[in-house]
Amino acid sequence: MFAWKGGLCLKYSGGTDHNHLWITHENALVLVVTVDTFCGLHYTQPDSIAHHHCSPLKTTDRFAQRTMMRRLLHFGLIILLAPLLYAFTREGVLYLVSVVTFDSITWFLLGVALAFPISLMLLNNSLAFIEHLIHELEHAVIAFLFTFRLPGRMEIDPEEGSEVRVTRGGGCLVALAPYYFPMLTVPLLLLKVVAALAFSLLKMSFPTLLAAAFDFLIGATLMFHYLSSIKEFRFSQDDIRETGYIPSIVGVFFLSLLFLLLSVTVVVGSYSEFLGYLETAFAATVEAYRAAFEFLSTLLLPWRGELIEELVSLLCENCTPTPGP
Repeated sequence: MFAWKGGLCLKYSGGTDHNHLWITHENALVLVVTVDTFCGLHYTQPDSIAHHHCSPLKTTDRFAQRTMMRRLLHFGLIILLAPLLYAFTREGVLYLVSVVTFDSITWFLLGVALAFPISLMLLNNSLAFIEHLIHELEHAVIAFLFTFRLPGRMEIDPEEGSEVRVTRGGGCLVALAPYYFPMLTVPLLLLKVVAALAFSLLKMSFPTLLAAAFDFLIGATLMFHYLSSIKEFRFSQDDIRETGYIPSIVGVFFLSLLFLLLSVTVVVGSYSEFLGYLETAFAATVEAYRAAFEFLSTLLLPWRGELIEELVSLLCENCTPTPGP
């Protein structure tokens, strides 16, 4: 049971793949909303069932209830953030095209090329323990950034399955961390930035061999992360199912793109151009939201009055009008 007030009742019933939200008013069924694991919404007409009485929610359903609410929240966030995701993705692609040249990323590409076959050969068996360890550590690192607390327990078992228990916080960003957060690459990015700043303060040029080594390792570790993520990203994963398939795919793609942009920025050294990308992306986001608002206003304005009247008559069918003065 979510809440009931003034005869309005919201009740949940759920399972593994489908979850149902029953909305009733004065014990008359108003609407049934079905949410599947893809965060797809389906509506059932109220005339298919005459009555649905509210009853207390069973304790065994509460986990499924929380899962459904998370899926709804994540799906709603994806819709609300759609203009922002579009603007940052479009401007990110344009940024990459403008700053990347073959000469500037040669060693980065060599690292990618070398890591690709090695990772494919070793990910199946030889690196299973390391792969599981990195997966759980990525959960733990992102959780620590939100809670500043270390994990309470971590188990690494490639055969039976691994897990880490962290303090609640971060939500889907923690759940999806292994699929977008390149934990081995980030320290290399930070080290190269610090080294470049140190040489700049000393008014010395960055050693070519050192820069090449950083770029090579960044490319190799980033490719290892991508291959591991592709292998581990399965719809049977609890992280993916609890977040919702569509929010997981969109969120992982967008955050992975941001880390790719950061990696290329550090490799190429185009820090001022990256700041320009952020400025342009924010401006494009504002324009995207303005265009979306104008479109929705044009689309919904002719139906707004009729829609409000239908909702009021549906929810207040048995209401008694308040006498006038």
